[in-house]
Amino acid sequence: MAKSTAARPAAARARKQTAPESFLVKRRLLRFRPDPLEYAQVAIQDSPGPFAPDLVALVSEEAPMGGCGLVLLETPSLKPGDVCRVKVGRIDPLRAEVMWRQLVEPGILRLGLKFLE
Repeated sequence: MAKSTAARPAAARARKQTAPESFLVKRRLLRFRPDPLEYAQVAIQDSPGPFAPDLVALVSEEAPMGGCGLVLLETPSLKPGDVCRVKVGRIDPLRAEVMWRQLVEPGILRLGLKFLE
């Protein structure tokens, strides 16, 4: 006996209409998984001069010429709108803006960064 799937499209549309607007925006750049154990160094202050990292994070996703997603220990610094400097892998440090912040579980945080250079 086959199940009817007529109710599914309406349910999907209802979910889409109630989803926050930020989830409805399509990504403009392709994301890809970084090399295993790729890490980033983050300088909380966006200051000129030598790069002096304050934090180390694992890179969870990358968007070439766009930004990256990081996983790190929870910190009171780096909230959406903050500008910092980040060095991902072997590239030179870049200025980046924190676009989003998500608590994964107590003590572990995900950040989305957009490169400004």
